[in-house]
Amino acid sequence: MRFILSGKGVPPSHYQKQKVVKDYAKKYALKILIETGTYLGNMIKSTLRSFTEIYSIELDPIFYERAKRKFAKYNHIHIILGDSGEKLKEILEPIQEPVLYWLDAHYFGGITGRGIEYTPIIREIRQILEHKNLNDIILIDDARLFDGTNDYPTLEQLKAYVDANSPNYNMKVEKGIIILVGESR
Repeated sequence: MRFILSGKGVPPSHYQKQKVVKDYAKKYALKILIETGTYLGNMIKSTLRSFTEIYSIELDPIFYERAKRKFAKYNHIHIILGDSGEKLKEILEPIQEPVLYWLDAHYFGGITGRGIEYTPIIREIRQILEHKNLNDIILIDDARLFDGTNDYPTLEQLKAYVDANSPNYNMKVEKGIIILVGESR
C-alpha cells in the first residue's frame, strides 16, 4: 500500500518479472543467466529451460542450502554462497559469451540475508562493467528502491556511474526494472 500511496504505481508481479527475463533472453539469444539474490529460487525455476547455464548467488546460508537441494538434479544450475558484490568476478572470469544479468540482491527485512550494506548493487555493477562485454544485458529489479536511501543510489546516480565507467550502455526503466543494454546490441 505504501508503494501505491507514494505515487510510484503498483510493482510488477513475479510472473511479469520472469517474463521480462525470458523475453530479453529470447530477443538477444542469451544462453547464460547470472542472478544475484536467489531467495526462494523462483526466477531459476521459471527460467531453467530458457538458459544453458544459470548461476545464482545467495548470501544467506539457509536459502543457499534450500536452493542447492531444490536444483541439485540440474547440471546447468550453479548455486553459489556468498556476497554477490564479491562473487561475481569469480563467475565472470571464464565466461566469454554474452550474459543476461538479473540483479536482485538486497536485504528486505525478516529472514533475508544482509551483507555489509543493504544492497551490493554498485559493487555488482562495477564487476560487470569491468568484465567489458558490451553484448551483456543487465536487468535490475526494484527500480522503485533507487531513491538514495539504504545504500541504493538514485536512478540519476546509477546512470552517472554507468556512464562514467562504461558509456556504451543505454539505460531505461520499464515495468519497475532498470534495463542496461550495450550500444552494440
